[in-house]
Amino acid sequence: MGGTPVHLPPDGIVVTTAPKEDQLELMLWKEIRAAVRVARIRYPEPLTTGLKLADENYIVGFVAKDAERFQGFHAPHLLFIIEEAPGVGGHIWEAIEGARAGGDVRVLALGNPTIAGGPFFDAFTQARGSERQRILQMVPGDAAPLYQAIWQRMDQGEDLYAGASTA
Repeated sequence: MGGTPVHLPPDGIVVTTAPKEDQLELMLWKEIRAAVRVARIRYPEPLTTGLKLADENYIVGFVAKDAERFQGFHAPHLLFIIEEAPGVGGHIWEAIEGARAGGDVRVLALGNPTIAGGPFFDAFTQARGSERQRILQMVPGDAAPLYQAIWQRMDQGEDLYAGASTA
């Protein structure tokens, strides 16, 4: 993410998650902290898994265990970022889907579709090509083009499921 523009709408909330604490803190939030450091806009110093800009404008992270943690988020712009998405249980995906009832709610799911089942795998097989989501596959090691494509597609109002191609 280094060098990637960081932009959070003034009325936006971002909820980040991963199956395990080290994936959340040492992988995803390491990248978020790096992006904040090089951002053109001055942001407050992020906490371990949080960055508060205002009462209703923040980024927060939770380990994907309890679905209740993902309920109750309401904002005109809401983004869920799911790191290592194949390892996130269906109950979490259902809670996130429940938040889609109102406003501009998007999902960015990252991982390798290696588990033969579940919402992330389904995005690469059964649900592929739906109007609401786009699939972005990359060859391992292509991080810079991936991040650029993510920001472009998210700006176009799409959910995005990104995974490394094993072929």
